[in-house]
Amino acid sequence: MYLRRFGDFKIFSLYPYQRYSNDYRAYKYYKRDNHQLFKQLIDDYMIDIIIDDFFLLPVSRTKHIDYLTRLIANKFNMPYYYAFDYVKSVRKNCLLDINQRYVNLSNALVVNNLPNYDYYVLFDDIVTSGATLNEMRRALIDYGVPAYKICGLTIFNAAY
Repeated sequence: MYLRRFGDFKIFSLYPYQRYSNDYRAYKYYKRDNHQLFKQLIDDYMIDIIIDDFFLLPVSRTKHIDYLTRLIANKFNMPYYYAFDYVKSVRKNCLLDINQRYVNLSNALVVNNLPNYDYYVLFDDIVTSGATLNEMRRALIDYGVPAYKICGLTIFNAAY
């Protein structure tokens, strides 16, 4: 597991993106549903985590995020909920540099509703600059969730 910190915000990633980038691109962009890759990755991930008090909050309802969310939620027996709405138009982050990503996502998300839980795990497929997960965290804090109750989880960690 790989850990990145943004101040007190911890983001855990299961795998380095470089090792699986070709498979993931094929899955995400070319619609070759390589579900076996992700099932294998998640099934092989041998970590015991106390999950009873954690709630999984995915970044979006897109096909690949929804699939990965359900896969992780089922593997770790975690509840999940789509809590975020975009309140402004944003460009694709993959076309932007690190500074542009933060500007692009600044104040783009709001929390539409949130079940009360002890801790929240923000979920995105890949972390590069951390802009999306940081924006999700900002929206939760604005909603009233204390910062210490929030951490991030991604499948892939990409060196930026």
